[in-house]
Amino acid sequence: MRAVLIEAGKIIYGETGDPSLGDEEVLVRVASAGINAADLLQVAGSYPPPWGVRHDIPGLEFAGVAIAQGEKVPTSFIGKRVMAIAGGAAQAELISVHHSSLIEVPPQVPLCDAGGIPEAYLTAYDALWDQGKLSIGQRVLISGATGGVGSAASSLAVVAGAMTFGTSRTEVGRKYLSSLGVHALDPLEILGAGPFDIVLELVGGRHFHACLSELRSQGTIVIIGVGDQSRTDLDMRLVMMKRANVRGSTLRARPQSEKAQLSRTFADRIVPHFATGTLTAKISKLYDAHDAARAYGDFATAPKLGKLVLQFDASLQ
Repeated sequence: MRAVLIEAGKIIYGETGDPSLGDEEVLVRVASAGINAADLLQVAGSYPPPWGVRHDIPGLEFAGVAIAQGEKVPTSFIGKRVMAIAGGAAQAELISVHHSSLIEVPPQVPLCDAGGIPEAYLTAYDALWDQGKLSIGQRVLISGATGGVGSAASSLAVVAGAMTFGTSRTEVGRKYLSSLGVHALDPLEILGAGPFDIVLELVGGRHFHACLSELRSQGTIVIIGVGDQSRTDLDMRLVMMKRANVRGSTLRARPQSEKAQLSRTFADRIVPHFATGTLTAKISKLYDAHDAARAYGDFATAPKLGKLVLQFDASLQ
């Protein structure tokens, strides 16, 4: 098969061996796969995949068509349009994953778009509901809201009936957030915009104290990204006074059982909104997989309004 490969800290597109198929796994021909910040870290050698996952193929999410399955897979997936998160190696023509991770793609969603859904939306869903305990009518702030996860979180919070605020440093980004139904803020406007019941932190240290200052008593900050700074000074007295809950969350290294449960809940509660068009994949740009090096370069340098996605097989619809 052909795949995006990491060689000496650089991205190339080339030939490599096909994945093996375990007894509980499904082999998927990949139509598309999103690019995430974790992929950049893996290319740089600072975020290796879990044990047993290839280190030289990045990719945490994909969509495609199931073409084979192991003997212990309890139901038939052959021929089904599916998407999933993965521990890695998703940016390839083929991938084998545990059957419990697979989510069926609604027929209304093109597979070229679906490859940009799982990582962003599952991360956002987990942060809002499992970590943040979101309920209708709450006030939510998403710090750094224009990227893939931020766009997904913004859309989910709006659909859930939350009063949703999001930050962007650019006027273009703020216009984009407004189009999603979000109250768009410059980061300098965080102070005075609260109080917030839930803050999703995607920027990191630069804005953390402003977010903490505007947190409602017993509110929750969920750290799911540190695109700006991973360290900050913390006023612990303010945490005490706020009775604040500060949580961190990632998906990649979780046990398969947790990923399976999250995928099932997401399939039941959120995927129907994609079928009706209430939610959509927030795709900024679609690249042919041959242009993976250029896509990675754009991801690292250009402002993002949604996801950048690689297309591996345009014939899969």
